[in-house]
Amino acid sequence: MKVLTITALLACVLGFGQAYQCYTCNMATNDAECMQVTNCSSPTPYCGSVVVDASFIKVVSKFCSAACVNGNQNFTVLSSTESCCQSDFCNDQSIGNNNFDFGSGASGMASNIFLIFTFAFLLSVIPTLRI
Repeated sequence: MKVLTITALLACVLGFGQAYQCYTCNMATNDAECMQVTNCSSPTPYCGSVVVDASFIKVVSKFCSAACVNGNQNFTVLSSTESCCQSDFCNDQSIGNNNFDFGSGASGMASNIFLIFTFAFLLSVIPTLRI
């Protein structure tokens, strides 16, 4: 019994694997939407983020990650950056405030259609970027 108690105490003091507090959000268009804090733990102990810039709007997703992956992808009108870090609140990338008005009439309708296709593309790409 003493061995079990000592082992449990050592595990608490030494810590088996470091986990962090990270910001979390899903496809936020401004910084205020990305202030939720999550205690990440095994099996996803790292902080991660993906920023997608579609020339007229930026969206960010922040999450707990199983592995530390960093990378960039660039397309003609779209780029994405995935980053990972290993400390409390380290995934604090700022995208600013992306409020915008599409207008009305034919140009507004064309913008709305473009937005729908862009978001559909983002929804299909972002899950493949996460680990």
